[in-house]
Amino acid sequence: EKLTASRSELDKCNLRIKEYDTTISTLKKEQSTLKETYENRIKLMDDECTLMISKLKIEHEKNLDEMDKDRGELEKSLNKDLEEKEICIRSLKGQLSSSTSRCQDLESKLEQERTHNVQVLDDHKQKSEVLQEEKASLSERLQQLESDY
Repeated sequence: EKLTASRSELDKCNLRIKEYDTTISTLKKEQSTLKETYENRIKLMDDECTLMISKLKIEHEKNLDEMDKDRGELEKSLNKDLEEKEICIRSLKGQLSSSTSRCQDLESKLEQERTHNVQVLDDHKQKSEVLQEEKASLSERLQQLESDY
């Protein structure tokens, strides 16, 4: 009877061991499936990240190329503007020099004309004084002639 009870107990234990083995086997299969699923997800995410990084690098290179192109065009435009301004400045300097020279010529002519006019005025004053003296002399003579007759 003890033997039967022990056997029965042993059978129960063996049955529980079998159930545990089945559960362990099922859990190992689930673990393996989960591990494979997560590894696949990680690989997929890694591939997506690599793809996004590649796209971002390409976009970044495109942006850099575009910026370089824009910078080159801007530099050309600025250099052209600078050249035009330098040409304009040289032209204005030439005009200023020419105007300054003309002003100096005009000032010199004006000074000569003023000197000439002063000389003419002095000559006229002298002639006027001489004429006044002659007039006075002639007036005196006329009065003398009138008184003589």
